[in-house]
Order: sequence, then C-alpha cells, then structure tokens
Amino acid sequence: MKILGKLLILCLVVSCSMTPPQKNDKYPDMHFESVITNALVLMPDMTTQKSTIFLSEGKIIHVEKENYKNSAMLEGLLSTNNSIEVIDAQDNFVMPGLIDAHAHFIALGESKANLDFLGTESWDEIVEMVKNKATKTPKGQWIVGRGWHQEKWKTLPEKLVEGFPVHDELSQVAADHPVMLGHASGHGLIANQKAMDLAGITPQSQIPDGGVMLLKPDGKPSGIFQENAMQLIYTAIENSKKDLSTTEKENLFMEYLRLAEAECLSQGITTVHDAGIDWNTAQKFLKLADDNELNVRLYAMMSDKMLQNTDKTQLKNHIEKTRNHPFFTNTAVKAFADGALGSRGAWLLEDYSDMPGYRGENVTPIENLKKSAQMSAELNLQLCIHAIGDRGNREVIDIFEEIYPNELGAKRWRIEHAQHLNPKDIERIAHLEILASMQTVHCTSDAPYVVRRLGEKRAEQGAYVWQSLLKKNVHLANGTDAPIEKINPFENLYAAVTRKRIDTGLEFYPNQKLSRKKALQMYTQDNAYAAFQENWKGKIAKGFAADIIILDKNLLECSDEEILDTKVLFTLVNGKVKYRSK
Repeated sequence: MKILGKLLILCLVVSCSMTPPQKNDKYPDMHFESVITNALVLMPDMTTQKSTIFLSEGKIIHVEKENYKNSAMLEGLLSTNNSIEVIDAQDNFVMPGLIDAHAHFIALGESKANLDFLGTESWDEIVEMVKNKATKTPKGQWIVGRGWHQEKWKTLPEKLVEGFPVHDELSQVAADHPVMLGHASGHGLIANQKAMDLAGITPQSQIPDGGVMLLKPDGKPSGIFQENAMQLIYTAIENSKKDLSTTEKENLFMEYLRLAEAECLSQGITTVHDAGIDWNTAQKFLKLADDNELNVRLYAMMSDKMLQNTDKTQLKNHIEKTRNHPFFTNTAVKAFADGALGSRGAWLLEDYSDMPGYRGENVTPIENLKKSAQMSAELNLQLCIHAIGDRGNREVIDIFEEIYPNELGAKRWRIEHAQHLNPKDIERIAHLEILASMQTVHCTSDAPYVVRRLGEKRAEQGAYVWQSLLKKNVHLANGTDAPIEKINPFENLYAAVTRKRIDTGLEFYPNQKLSRKKALQMYTQDNAYAAFQENWKGKIAKGFAADIIILDKNLLECSDEEILDTKVLFTLVNGKVKYRSK
C-alpha cells in the first residue's frame, strides 16, 4: 500500500517553445489540451491496461498503451507552443466517471443544508438534534430533516404507533418551530404539533387517496403521514415560502444545486439520472446547461404531473431542445405505482407478514399511469415507473405490455427499484425487455426488516434478485436513490459485490451478489445504456466524453473492505478538472 504522500497526484501545466513536431505515420498530427499519464486504466472490456489518455474539446482523442515517457506522441505534444495540462496518475486506478442511475439531485443538495439523520441509531438521538437546531433557529421558522428509519434503531421509544414514533417529544423540544422530518424511504414523514397546526390537521382531516395518517390510541394524530398524505405537510411548507422574494428562492435553489454538485464530484459521480423534476426546475436546469454552468451532467425524468399538465406544444419544444443536450437531457418520465417497503407502502400481492390484512398502497391510480404511458409513447419519451412491491411491479409490467406488446426493448422503458418481484414476473420482464433500474445499496440497507415484511420465501425468491434477472439477460442499472441513501458509490459497490451490511456484517442471500466487473460495468456502461447514451459515455475509449476519475484503489483487485475506503483523487467532467483531493 502506498503511503499517503505517494497518493498525491501532480497536476503540471507545461508550456514549451520548440520546433513543432514532424508528422509521422504512427501518430497523427493533432492538438490536445490535456494528458493523463501513468494511468492504470479500466478498459471497456473491464480489464486494466497501463496507458496514457489524450483529451481535447471534452472528448477522449486517443488512448496510448505505451508508457508516456516512451511515447512519441506525448514528446511531440510537449514540444509545441500550446499549454498542455499533464496529470500524472502515478499508477492509480483510472476509470470512466460514475453514473448514478437514480437519485434526486436538488433534494440531495437540500439534505446537505438541512438535518441529516442517515446513520442515526435511536429516536432520542434525533430528538436531541432537533432540540439543538431549535436553539439556533428563529421562532416560527421550519426545521426540516430527512433520513430516519425506525427499523434501523438500536433502541425504540416507549410510545409507538404501528412501529413508528409519535410527535410528542418533538413538540416538546421545538414547541415554537414547525418540524418536518422525512423518513429515509422518502415515503413517510413525522411532523410536530406546530407543523400540524399550520397545516390545519385534525383527526377528521380529509386524507388524499393513496395516503395514510396514523392516529394515536386516543384518536389524535400521531404526526406520522405516509405516501400521498405527506402532501398536507408539504403544502404548509410551501405556503411558508410565499413571502420569500424571487431572488431568495433562486439563491436557495442555487445553494442546493452547488451542494449537490460538490457532493457528487467528490464521490466521482459525473452524471446523475434525476428521478423526477417539475417544469420550473427543468427550465432552470436547461438555462444553466445552455450557459455552461452545470458541473455534473443530468439525465432528468420529468414528473408525470409535468407531462400531463404542461401545454403540449410547449412540452414538445422543451423535449426537442434537451433530447441531445450533452449536459441536460429531459426525455424521460417518472411516475409512481406504490410506496416503499420500510413504511409498508410497497404494494404486495399477499399480506405483509408483519401486518396481516394489509398489502400496501397504490399511490397513483392505474388509469393515470396508463395515461402517462400513452402520452410517453406519443412523445417518444422513456417511461420510468417506481414499483417496489410485487403487486406494484406486476401492474407496471401489465401497463408496459399493453402499450408496447412487441417493441418495448427499443424504448428502454424502466421499472425504478424493481425490489420485490414474483418469480413469474421475472420471465415477463425479460421477454418484454424491460430495464430494471435497481439500487444495490437498498438491499443491505433494508436487510434488517425485509424478512419481517415478506417472510423467508418471498424474501429469498424475489427480493433484490439481481442474478435471477441477469440470467434472463435483463438489462440492469444501478443508483443510490440519494438522499434516501448516501450518494457514496463505494458503499453501493460494496453492497453489490458482498450483499453485506457494513455495521453488522449481516449477509442477505449472497447467491444474488454481483462480480466486481459487472458492478463496475453497471455503474458506467449499463447506466449509460439506460439513458440511450452508451455511444458517447461510460467508457475510456476514443471519441467518448472525457468524464474520468482517478481513484486510490484498484477496484478490480482490492479487498472488499478496501472498496469502502476508496478515495477520489481527481474528477474530470468534459475534460476539465472539477474536483481534486486535498
């Protein structure tokens, strides 16, 4: 293992004035802007090769197998009058920039600005964090956080409703502040009394279809809102922002965007598939992309509401503007069939093992999902539907088959998550060539409660069955669903190749784990394929985008545990250094 000092990469800008090189038969006379030397490169076939990489105008121009010291091409380049940036990788692992196939970009930035409960181990810990935040926050101002999960706590509070905490302690420590804390799944939240008062919540409140408000034994609201019922609290938060000026709103948006970019770049992520945006966000992203002000490429899915509620002519013009945009593509649609397993919102074919008589929620009426499918087909859009439970997945498969019984493969329509499948439906997914966009870290994150929810048989046969899908030649994609999970790709890769929890070592049906090569292929080439971008992104090869990262670990050969310790040394996007390790 190299000592830390040797892991530091030198970035040298060399400018020489010498006689221009003569053309030779082996190397064409071409101009390059930068060169990565002494690189152990992950090649398209998932093997490594010691190489020098030449970059120009945002693309990889040439990959030279010889060591740069003996390269006639590099010697010629350095003898020109141009300034050539030379990045010495010092034999470290160089690979394509990582592509996260399912995350929530602005929400990721917002999570960095608000309370983050990922990794918390008890309700008491969360209450204490809110209490501290309240002492630093003006009275009446919202306190917002996200990431708690009752199934992952080491100790539980005394007061519980259906396994969830109640608001009482939150209301005590932040009586003068409305509080909203989102569940880690993104499909539930807890609000304190002040927040419920602002939202006008009473035991008799009308709850939207596909939503649940849990009540305490005394009949009063517990503070827990699930699925579509969360909108009652979200509306109160939005109403509180009405007094903000346009400038203040724009500043908040840009703060969240830059925080999200910084987090992604530090983790080696150069493209994010943003899973659901509205019209206003789409217009902001497009302007930033046109002005060359995005530092991470975005492949965004418009929400089904944006699809159905936007003027069709206006929508068509927007789609065509972004269809081939290198930094912001908005030609996919996101819809929801059901909720999440952790909040028991996943729609199941049979009862929950730990809640007899209950099978989860259909959060979007099937007719509305069919309308989104029909409109997506008319506008040549990729449809991506969130489905976690086996019933939710089956309903989505039925809709896809109804719209495209014979040619769905070319459309690359996606099921987002595809976490729990009935074995019979695996064959249907393969036959219809549906793309399964999964998140390997969800497997290990959910592992402590999956068997409780589904029972041993359903968990083993249908939960996170990556190998079962691959054996049927189903295309898979991989992401993190950040900020529901950390954006950290190395924890995600660790989950993919071990199916073990980091904290306890709990191993979840290891026969479904992935090889190193397949895990890396999913994070690069397969995720590019999932966005119709496999011909220009996801490989270190001539003509491909110069989205490149340099790591301090060889991800093909290091131990499983070392994957978790991997550090990003450099991140290049479009040939420009956007992050370098300190």
